[in-house]
Amino acid sequence: MMFGLTYSLSAALIALDLAGRGISDAVIGANAAMHAVGVLATALVLPRLVASVGPRRLILTALGLAALTLMAFPLTPAIWLWFPLRFVLGAASESLFVLSETWINSLSTEQTRARAMAAYTAALSIGFALGPLILSLVGAQGILPYAVGAGMAVAAALFVASPKVEAPVFEAPSHSNPMHYLRLAPLAMSATVLNAAIEAAGLSFLALYAINLGWAEQ
Repeated sequence: MMFGLTYSLSAALIALDLAGRGISDAVIGANAAMHAVGVLATALVLPRLVASVGPRRLILTALGLAALTLMAFPLTPAIWLWFPLRFVLGAASESLFVLSETWINSLSTEQTRARAMAAYTAALSIGFALGPLILSLVGAQGILPYAVGAGMAVAAALFVASPKVEAPVFEAPSHSNPMHYLRLAPLAMSATVLNAAIEAAGLSFLALYAINLGWAEQ
């Protein structure tokens, strides 16, 4: 859920914030692309990080980075610094997405996997819905929407840190290079790239498009 919330909240919020500061669409798009760069960079090293740090600690680190990065945006006046911040947020979001899905899968049996993945998908959808809901309630101005997102990341970290939450044991991957899977299933991977591009463009620019048509921000 936190991946969906972090992504859906930050994509629209940062785009609206930058537009409100008079930043051009080209710069807004370039900033949104830094999220994807962070995702790609993390995908290359995530298997090694999991092996060396452990899944629970890595998820806690990702949640902490997400909270700190969200709070850093409204406190950083230099827009060029928003690019490395967006990179870090993308890296944290990717870690949450991959590790949470793998966590659910590793704790499931063949009999419970379908129900577990259905629950995971529902939680992910709730996260995607919460981002726009937060913006509709508190708006996209000032520090408050960033603080709400950061606060929910901290709350999620406290939950994950609880000893009552069973930590998974991940098997070492046979291939840690994502390019191996691109060669293995190029069509499926290409479809994923296309879906990600459409999703990122929609989350970043649909809100701006609606406002330009005269819709209210909230």
